Amino acid sequence: VEALRYGADLVKFYPISFLGGHEYLREMRESMPFLKAIAEGGVFIEDAFDYLRYCLAVFLDKALFDKPLVRQDNWTEITERAKKLTQKLEAMKAVK
Repeated sequence: VEALRYGADLVKFYPISFLGGHEYLREMRESMPFLKAIAEGGVFIEDAFDYLRYCLAVFLDKALFDKPLVRQDNWTEITERAKKLTQKLEAMKAVK
């Protein structure tokens, strides 16, 4: 609320998993439907779309670029994760 009072266009909720996840964002949007939110910290590819119901963007840095995968140069797994995300996004667009 304070960020909005100071004129923020977007409010980042971090770490969202600690705050209550997408259910927390749902409750925030019920009381403040004008809220434009970004979720970060504990968002996974599997639940990213639950978050996108209530916010404009999600950070998937660790979900896509997990440090052990990067250290091992496991770009195949990183690419597969990105493909899954892209497929889900495409399916989401088709439904709308």
